[in-house]
Amino acid sequence: MIPVQMEANSRDINAWVNFIMQANIPVLKHTAREMARLKEDEDKLSARVISAVVLNDPMMVFKVLCYSQNHKSKRQVQDLLQVEQAILMMGMTTFFRDIPPNYLVEEALKNNNTLVAARASLNQAQQTLSAVSGSQLPQVDGNANV
Repeated sequence: MIPVQMEANSRDINAWVNFIMQANIPVLKHTAREMARLKEDEDKLSARVISAVVLNDPMMVFKVLCYSQNHKSKRQVQDLLQVEQAILMMGMTTFFRDIPPNYLVEEALKNNNTLVAARASLNQAQQTLSAVSGSQLPQVDGNANV
């Protein structure tokens, strides 16, 4: 899924809610790796084991709770606020099928042009600082003159 772009100057709360509901939320690489490991033994898992992994990644928590909110049954009168409850309600098969950790934070940061430009500016500033700082240090020549 391609990340949804949002205008930075948008002040409409409904636009932000729609954006967040449609955005592909990235997860940590460690979470994706652990989820793949857990999926191999799906039949032997409990919601508690899965939630222990999910709770170590705030973005995965967000994905699980958003999914449970968007797919709640008509008989459900209260919102689910705990990850373990949400996983129990949806079932582990649905969890692994419908909430894949396929978009990684590391990919999102690597492909972020604004962040890349900021990093380049920071590197340039650090090089300039090093050059300026080095020229202000006492210079020693081969004759030990300062």
